[in-house]
Amino acid sequence: VDGEEREEIRKIVENYKNNRIIMEFGDYKVDCEENTDVLLSDGKYKKAKNITENDDVDASWILNNKK
Repeated sequence: VDGEEREEIRKIVENYKNNRIIMEFGDYKVDCEENTDVLLSDGKYKKAKNITENDDVDASWILNNKK
């Protein structure tokens, strides 16, 4: 993922309706439960509710979970 796209990935919008979070990564949206494990590019996992704009989410995770 190029730098510009990576910066867009960092823009995350949280929506806590019914314990769900909608994360936006450029043109992709991922709708998941707040306790969903999100794969980071360093191979570690972090709960969706704890993801911030500083986290580097793995592109394959985004593509596998996009809506």
